[in-house]
Amino acid sequence: MNKNIWDDQKSFNIQFFKDLKLDLNKLTAKEKIHWSKEFFFHISKELTDLVNCLPHWKMHYKNDEQDTELITSNMTEEYVDVLKYVMGLGQVLGVSYDDIVTGYTEKTEVVKQRYQQNIEFKKLSGKKVVIFDIDGVINNYPDCFLDWLYTKKNKKFFSIEELKNAFDIKTYEKIKTEYRLSGEKRFQPFNRETLQLMQTLKQNGEKIILFTNRPVSKYKVINSDTLYWLKTNKIPFDAIYWSDYEKKEDINKLKFDIKFIVEDNLDNAKNFNHEGHLVYLLDKDYNQDENYKHKKLIRIKYPLEVLRSYK
Repeated sequence: MNKNIWDDQKSFNIQFFKDLKLDLNKLTAKEKIHWSKEFFFHISKELTDLVNCLPHWKMHYKNDEQDTELITSNMTEEYVDVLKYVMGLGQVLGVSYDDIVTGYTEKTEVVKQRYQQNIEFKKLSGKKVVIFDIDGVINNYPDCFLDWLYTKKNKKFFSIEELKNAFDIKTYEKIKTEYRLSGEKRFQPFNRETLQLMQTLKQNGEKIILFTNRPVSKYKVINSDTLYWLKTNKIPFDAIYWSDYEKKEDINKLKFDIKFIVEDNLDNAKNFNHEGHLVYLLDKDYNQDENYKHKKLIRIKYPLEVLRSYK
């Protein structure tokens, strides 16, 4: 599919909706929902027609037909019908051709990375690994979020707690959603000392797993934004465990032999401690708890302090 094909199909769909007294480019949310369902059902029908071009495809149905020829022209026509309705669905939803080109490129990187990391997860089962959290450890969260808020909204806050106290929960979540969808995660500063630690560990042959609570299942763009940031800043890692897809504790199902975890979130640290894992907790204002002590929790001021114990 190129832009000429996309534009040609859109011209057809504009006329189709015009005949129905509707403007394809100005559909209401309710109209988009209705017509998305219509296109979905038509796509399903066209896919069925495509499969029906295959002889003897029903595994539970046998007949006396001898012909097993695949008629390419028939399959091509039905495939094109599917493609036309798929393009129409995108146009109903307000997706542009440029959106598709960009989205395809970024989604391809995500698919490749997840495919390779699933292979890596199997290889690393039972093997020694080290785990790094992303936000607050590899980057400087929450400072990057607060800096974005000041730059974009001209609102200055010195902590997440101060920010949360300034707004009701609905407004706070709206601000957080805008931040997550802004693409800002591609350009966050990184902690140079953490990067130095990771590079040293990698040079020593360690396998590095990134562990993150980023809500990637709700905001899918976070996946491609994160990969872009990791690649651009040459941050070494072997795989990413997105705890948003699974329960945090499900990382144990992968059966890594975890040497240690570098974290900034106290709740995550407690969970790891409960499973018997050593955690280096970067000391932050927001993760203080004088009542929590554990023999496998080591508070550190700077990431490179890990190397003393590691060596």
